[in-house]
Amino acid sequence: MQSLSRRRVAEYAAAQLAQGESPRQLARALAAYMADRKQLAQMELLVKDILLVLAQKYGVVNARVDSARPLSAHLRTAVAEVVRQTHSAKTVNLEETLTPELIGGVTITTPTGFFDGSVRKKLQSLQAMKNKET
Repeated sequence: MQSLSRRRVAEYAAAQLAQGESPRQLARALAAYMADRKQLAQMELLVKDILLVLAQKYGVVNARVDSARPLSAHLRTAVAEVVRQTHSAKTVNLEETLTPELIGGVTITTPTGFFDGSVRKKLQSLQAMKNKET
């Protein structure tokens, strides 16, 4: 039996999700397929490929938002709107993660990009500018 490319599997999975397939059932089927093909080591890459296809083909963007403290409802809405506009997305799903090391601000990771609006990054930039002057 011929094995499908990871990209083809990702396109199939994204289409199934877009049609309302249960993510849990699909994950089980994909895990079984990858195990059968002895490709479990590529599972993380497959998930990234699925997220990319969902964003590019179906307008569904999954974004991870890291912040030092929980987002307020207003900030959550603003972040979702920025992601929606930046990626021309129909749907934005936010996954919030608390990362105290950021001090303040947010970082946003999407399948196609990364934005660092953290206080930590700004402090690092100031330090770099200071080091250039000396």
